[in-house]
Amino acid sequence: MQRHPDLLGFYVCGGGMEGAISVIREEKLGGKLLAVVNELTPESRDALADAATVMPPHQQGVETKPALRGPTRSSHPPQSAADDPRSTKNSV
Repeated sequence: MQRHPDLLGFYVCGGGMEGAISVIREEKLGGKLLAVVNELTPESRDALADAATVMPPHQQGVETKPALRGPTRSSHPPQSAADDPRSTKNSV
């Protein structure tokens, strides 16, 4: 992080997602530095809520949207991914 202060995010393609999430939280970088992860685990689900991680676009329509629904989100979520303006035919 110190060598690349302009880094916006990185992709975690294998193991180590938990460590990456821990660093983002410890350094209070949520929303400034994002770890892109593939797996939806209890830890990555929590990290989605505090802006420490994002899911790849091809998984957002399937896994991310339900994980983000809650008291801080709209009380009227889209009924389907097709109703969400962020969705495209290739992302659902």
